Amino acid sequence: MAICSLVRLAEARTQVESARAAYQRALALAEELSMRPLQAHCHRGLGTLYRQIGRSEQARAELSTAIEMYREMAMTFWLPETVAAWTTVKSAVFNRRDDFGAE
Repeated sequence: MAICSLVRLAEARTQVESARAAYQRALALAEELSMRPLQAHCHRGLGTLYRQIGRSEQARAELSTAIEMYREMAMTFWLPETVAAWTTVKSAVFNRRDDFGAE
């Protein structure tokens, strides 16, 4: 039973790594082609992925970049969802710091 759990964990990590790599490749291509809307979407996707796997600091950075880009391009449709995700991550980061006695 424990071996099956380890296999499922390894599969999940592989899928997460594959997703991260795909977002990174898409982001690099979008930057090369100066496709700012796609860049913003890639940052949002990475932020969402990092949030799902508990990498709060990375999630916050990616989501912040997406929010900034969406605002610069007046892409208001995507802002509420992205800001809500960023707020959730920001709260998690500060709560975790509070748990450890950090400021």
